[in-house]
Amino acid sequence: MSARSSARSLVVLAAACGGSAPPEADPAKVADFATTMIRNLPNVGGVRMCEEAELPGGFRMTDLTTRKLTAKLRIPGDTEHADWINPPELDSPAARVLLDPAGDVHERGRAAAEFFAASFYLVYHIDNVNAAMALGMNDPKIGTITVRAIRYDKAGRPVCVRVFAFQNDKATMDRAVAKASEGGHVMVDPAIAKGLQDDLRAQYLQWGLPIPRTTTNKVSVENR
Repeated sequence: MSARSSARSLVVLAAACGGSAPPEADPAKVADFATTMIRNLPNVGGVRMCEEAELPGGFRMTDLTTRKLTAKLRIPGDTEHADWINPPELDSPAARVLLDPAGDVHERGRAAAEFFAASFYLVYHIDNVNAAMALGMNDPKIGTITVRAIRYDKAGRPVCVRVFAFQNDKATMDRAVAKASEGGHVMVDPAIAKGLQDDLRAQYLQWGLPIPRTTTNKVSVENR
């Protein structure tokens, strides 16, 4: 039996068994949609606050990932768009597949189909990184991050937001402050800064998943 007839037989067998290939979509259209969402980024206070029930089940992405998916919009060089404070674990797995232009064409097509099948999109946009020691400056103030989780509809329009905030773990911060004070320098050891960055990433995942919520310690989202 030739290779062609063998392949045809497999297709016939799959059809007979009710099998079908998973749906695929054009990843380029994901780029267009991501561009629409970034251009529709609401101002602070520009849309209503989300109810908790509106947050689970959407397609999740950080603002950084959304910008990377556009393939053409500039990624700001500010701290809010740094890799260390935009953990990829916040993204839906299909987003990571779409970010790889050299990935398998069918896997990317299936990821695009999953993207467009979502009932809504939740984009994590960092508004403020107030974490001097995590950025290398010897300032004992506890690091605080303020985020808006923005829900977009299937047309890429913002519907509502959930504002939340998180801080460095207090014990981790206290150890870093004590260690930094030993040197008496304006800048802290890069290893200390890296430890605080890693802690903030961990806090982000703890308080950003499965739905965004503010920590119970003294973080004020009103004073961002």
